[in-house]
Amino acid sequence: LKTAEPEADAPPRAASLAAAAIFAADNAGTKSRGELVADCQKFLGQYPDSPESADVSFKLAELHARGGDHAAAEIILAGLAEKLTESESAALAKFLAAQAASRSMSAVAGERALVWLNELAQGQSSLKHRARFEQASLLLRQKKFADALALHESTLAANPPDNVKHAARMERADVLFAMGATQPEKFDEAAAAYELIASDKTAPPDWRDQAVCKRAAALARRGQAEKALALYREVLERPSAEGADQFWLMKAGIEAARLLEEQQDWEAAVAVYDRLASAGGAQREELMQRARRLRLEHFI
Repeated sequence: LKTAEPEADAPPRAASLAAAAIFAADNAGTKSRGELVADCQKFLGQYPDSPESADVSFKLAELHARGGDHAAAEIILAGLAEKLTESESAALAKFLAAQAASRSMSAVAGERALVWLNELAQGQSSLKHRARFEQASLLLRQKKFADALALHESTLAANPPDNVKHAARMERADVLFAMGATQPEKFDEAAAAYELIASDKTAPPDWRDQAVCKRAAALARRGQAEKALALYREVLERPSAEGADQFWLMKAGIEAARLLEEQQDWEAAVAVYDRLASAGGAQREELMQRARRLRLEHFI
């Protein structure tokens, strides 16, 4: 950038250099978020019609979202969606605007997000399947379970890309699990849905581990503690060559130990806590304290 500065002798070159400086500073971490926001705003004031203005606007929206100001991000992205003439870029701006709106605390913004996502899902953009998934996810957060379930099933019926398919199958099962709070039989449907994911060798390993743990949770909610424990142990005892995802291994261990405590199998619970603690990680001290407490309380 320093080498190129003497060439910034015309507005197009100056705009290109200024945009490059913003992205370089963000990537290198040499400026704070506030400084980068100011740089983006200055750029858009000086070079509103430059070819780089859209990229800088996307970056400005990202910086606002990174700082938690989703409303500001939404305004910028919604404006880009209206302004951009290239269809995929406009669709991306609308998709990101919907995401920003859905992350705000406003019910009105949430409804705007649903409208935008529905428009994308009914269009021909490459984001149409992802938009339908995001729409269903937002309905799940709003506890509109039946609507969310219908949209996930619609997404899966449309033969989406693998990344959307895996996410939609998992969240469809999550919806059934959430419905179990008022309709206990839905836990059985959720367990069956998780089992399909766990047994699918085309799914990434971390998705399969997640499905095993969630299936165990659904079975536990139906009073099938032994089956749940067997599933948690499946994750914990996986051969090192097939090592379980670390997050879900830890989750499986903690939930298994909790069930063992409920069964008053103190020694087995201590053994699980010890094993998890020996793996290190941020929860090591907490796990050691749990094991220590059980030893003291039950003279182990």
